[in-house]
Amino acid sequence: MRSISPSDPASDPVVQKLAALEVEETMAVYLGLVESDPEKADVAALALREHGRGGRLTHEHVETLANCVLVAPNSLCAGHLAKALAALGREAGAAAGSLVAKMRGLVISTDVEYWSFDGAVWALGYLGGDEASLFLDELEAETPSRAVRSNSIYRGAMPKDARQQCYEKALLGARGLLANPLPGVWRERKTNLPLSKSGSQQKVAGKAWDLRSALNDTPKSSARPTLKRANAR
Repeated sequence: MRSISPSDPASDPVVQKLAALEVEETMAVYLGLVESDPEKADVAALALREHGRGGRLTHEHVETLANCVLVAPNSLCAGHLAKALAALGREAGAAAGSLVAKMRGLVISTDVEYWSFDGAVWALGYLGGDEASLFLDELEAETPSRAVRSNSIYRGAMPKDARQQCYEKALLGARGLLANPLPGVWRERKTNLPLSKSGSQQKVAGKAWDLRSALNDTPKSSARPTLKRANAR
């Protein structure tokens, strides 16, 4: 069984409970939170990502996951769900259009939003298809790039140059996956994104923008959704 680091938000008790449900139940909780308490929907989106990492998602879940992406209330949810789809690889290719539609309007103004978008870019490579390829064309042609165009309102600690460098790496990596007829599936976590994003982010000595360390120290909201059937509408 895969071990989970105590610093991994996926180890949150509520996330663990949601990930222990049947996939369809977790989806219902997510959709209920999108309607009733969208700021906490990322908890259920993360649980769906964990279903993907655990190999519990199938092609039968793709259509609903695509709809979950379309109604994602923020970048954090979209990023988690993109990775859930990427855990199915080419099998989830039909959802690429929905992910592209969601990504097209996303703005990057915080570290969390950057890394969520970065993960979604990589996910496009796993999903493949013409829609993913054409959108990568769009992203590569954007000037300035999506990673730095909102620099005047950026509230994170990740420097502009570092964002640009990481973004170029993500685009290149996604292209490589897209060109591979057998790219495999996504399974490994690269960053720890905090639950229920806060309005501000801490600055830490050193490369505070590296979420492998800095965002693990970001305070989490004390409020957590409960697993009541009322949420699973």
